[in-house]
Amino acid sequence: MKKDKMDKQIINLILQIATEINRMETNMLRMDSVIKGYSQLQRSIKRMKAYMASCGFEIVEMTGKPYNMGIIADVEFVTDDSLKQGEQYIKTVNRPQVNYKGVMIQKANIIVAQNL
Repeated sequence: MKKDKMDKQIINLILQIATEINRMETNMLRMDSVIKGYSQLQRSIKRMKAYMASCGFEIVEMTGKPYNMGIIADVEFVTDDSLKQGEQYIKTVNRPQVNYKGVMIQKANIIVAQNL
């Protein structure tokens, strides 16, 4: 197999793993932390992210953070009347931003809750 093709396949694999890690973390936000296996799953995710980081990959944490117009992402806005007027935050990350050695290789897909 040619090196370029293998490199693309490896990058695609890493991006798929990052998306699955994001999906697990999103599901864990909805779970009660006293559920059997919760802590083990949390530690497994931490180990996977640490291994990715040791290889130069970073999954950017966005969920729950304030949104600003400078964020490079595919964004969907939803109205949340429980927020203060003008407030915006990242409610959900459907696809995480992934960086490799500080350079973005996958743009995030996020849902932003706002009250404008």
